[in-house]
Amino acid sequence: YKNRTQQLTFSRFQEVIDACEAISELFRANAVRAYASRRLMDEGRYEEALQLLTAHYQQVLKLGSPQQKSDYEGLIAQSYKQTGDAAAAK
Repeated sequence: YKNRTQQLTFSRFQEVIDACEAISELFRANAVRAYASRRLMDEGRYEEALQLLTAHYQQVLKLGSPQQKSDYEGLIAQSYKQTGDAAAAK
């Protein structure tokens, strides 16, 4: 997805997330979720992207990666903005 040479279906994203979680690679699972949420946003599916991101935001915080935290927060803000919740986007 990242370079758009191969378009992945959301079910394929979920397979990769499940595989990462099965071997306790939570950082990678959350990175794939970020890619999947971008894909959802590209398709105008902001509510679904928001749900995916917020469901795992606490896990991102616990893992302690400043870059991943920033990435999630930016995507969450963008999703809120696109759904019309400008106050939450801040």
